[in-house]
Amino acid sequence: MFRNYSRKTAKPHRLRNNESATFDVLKSAIGLYIHIPFCRRRCGYCAFATVANEDRALWERYLNALRVEMKAWTGVAVDTVFLGGGTPTLWPADLLVRLAGCLGESFDINKEAEWTIEGHPSTLIGSEGEGKLVRLVESGFNRLSLGIESFEAGTLSRLGREYSLEDAARVISAARAAGFVNINLDLISGWPWEDMSAHRRSLDQALSLQPQHMSVYSLKIEEGTPFAKEKISLNCDLQADYYQMTHETLAAAGFRHYEVANFARLGFEARHNLKYWHYQDYLGLGAAASSKINGKSFVNARGLDAYLERMQEGLSPAVDEESLDDEEINRRRTILGLRLGEGVEQALLERYGDPEAVNNFRSRGYLVEENGRSRLTPDGWLVSNQLFIHVLAA
Repeated sequence: MFRNYSRKTAKPHRLRNNESATFDVLKSAIGLYIHIPFCRRRCGYCAFATVANEDRALWERYLNALRVEMKAWTGVAVDTVFLGGGTPTLWPADLLVRLAGCLGESFDINKEAEWTIEGHPSTLIGSEGEGKLVRLVESGFNRLSLGIESFEAGTLSRLGREYSLEDAARVISAARAAGFVNINLDLISGWPWEDMSAHRRSLDQALSLQPQHMSVYSLKIEEGTPFAKEKISLNCDLQADYYQMTHETLAAAGFRHYEVANFARLGFEARHNLKYWHYQDYLGLGAAASSKINGKSFVNARGLDAYLERMQEGLSPAVDEESLDDEEINRRRTILGLRLGEGVEQALLERYGDPEAVNNFRSRGYLVEENGRSRLTPDGWLVSNQLFIHVLAA
């Protein structure tokens, strides 16, 4: 999607006491992402940088590495925090509380910041899970994102998921009682062994839990995943039908379709993720985490061992860097902004879009202009990848 623009392999250098001094003074608070790569088991569809490992000693070592990395950014202003993975809630409460404390000591975190943690229902069941939720809220977290994926028993069994609708309901009830004010449920559509009625049941069951936010992703078979090795195939002809069903069902339930795969009740949009889609500044900590700050983007070592080794040696974890000028930043902002229901400034699309392709997509009802902004219609979102290729071709 993006051009290679002044990309280079980062030369190993010592991790400075204040890595942020490398950049100009930040104009506003940034988003902060912390990657926790650990899971109980690796899902067949997952292409993220994760590792199935429950070794407490390794977790402690990783937390110590994160502490070293975050000290290099001491004092940077933050207004969103996102703990993703992996399964962050796999960690016991004491480790999560220590991590939150380190973040508070290292960064200038806004009192009204959004604090999100991703979790798996099976790690939050029972009295231990309830206690973990309480301690998370006490540590600052206010948004919980649960990876449900499906409520169909057959699908959950095939994925090795150890929970039921009742379990999810209990976890959500406990999360609300603990003080979480925004709960997101992740679903995936297009499982090859499910049909449309199964997806509708999952949507209805998710809605019965009254979440404030839902993310519904179309299943993709990524190279190198177990699903790819099993040669599991998708019925691509049905993807549009799944998408339309999701849009109509959630819209009827009062959700605003504000991004290609994301739906929220008014005021409960994912503030952290909006930073990505607006191509604002964000900092990623941990293995494989990416960052974009003041015209520079960089990515940490993907492998867990490589990340830990670099941190132990006092080296910067960044292994890939890009320098971006305003032209490239605005081009990327245009691409990412078209994923949003609000769209982008019409002037940006006119500057970076191919006029013939823009007119073609507009005439087919995929693209509309309103109040000086260009946005994709729901039908346009279905062909967004084609649009990015043709309309925004470099």
